[in-house]
Amino acid sequence: MEQQDLPEDAFEPNSDEALQFENELLKLKMRAELGASMFEVNSDIPAGIENAFLKNILAFEKASAEKKVVTVYEKLLNPEFLPEAELKDGEVTEALLKLEELLHSYNIVVGYAKDYSDRIKYKFLTEELFDVEIDGFDIPDMFTHFNYEEFHPDHLADLISSTEEFISDWFQKSIDKDCWIISEHLILPDAKVLEKSVVMLQINNIFENTGIYTNTKYEVLDSDFTLMDDEKGMGFVEGRATYYINASNGTTECIEGPFKLYFSLSFGLWQIFHIVFPGFYY
Repeated sequence: MEQQDLPEDAFEPNSDEALQFENELLKLKMRAELGASMFEVNSDIPAGIENAFLKNILAFEKASAEKKVVTVYEKLLNPEFLPEAELKDGEVTEALLKLEELLHSYNIVVGYAKDYSDRIKYKFLTEELFDVEIDGFDIPDMFTHFNYEEFHPDHLADLISSTEEFISDWFQKSIDKDCWIISEHLILPDAKVLEKSVVMLQINNIFENTGIYTNTKYEVLDSDFTLMDDEKGMGFVEGRATYYINASNGTTECIEGPFKLYFSLSFGLWQIFHIVFPGFYY
């Protein structure tokens, strides 16, 4: 039988056929080296995207096996920099810009929840972030993210943010068992402890037996917290809330009064352990 030659362009380097062939080889390599039980990739995904995905998995697994860890400073190849105290305000701004560009070139991004001065940012990057250990390997298009507040929590902002989320969810009747803001155990004034699931049933019962909430508004009047250590504390947020319940029979009822949410801090997370809120009762 006469052998038929494949067309010269059958496996051009970037052709779909060549990529699909390479993808199958990559899957075999993963099975052999990693013992990976390959899953079926959606056939609608372009071969090029699947190829990059498989290569990233191999690179990550190989680097993870080596467990190479370096500091952020080492990751940046030990750049020269001046201490924050030696820089004037204008010099700090310029130095910060260069440092942020350098971090971004190594796929490192730092986020801030509030506006901080350039001096605070530069001081944080050079005196704290430089010493943080990260993976010493790189994966294309993957970034390492840091948040300033992870190192310097703004507890009052976190308490008020959680309060606003709870109240918004209450007005929208969207509080459910997956609501992370509410603690797994709630404590009543008489020291009785209720499981979260019990409180969730009561909240759902209130929602199911009341009409639509409209004309909603609230204001925060006070908040405070006390820390027992870096990972544990107690806090509260209080104010007033008003909303109207439009019943199915056409009647409207105004619900208003003070609210006070009691929080406990555990491992960096503020959660509600006691609720005082208009329209809610245990």
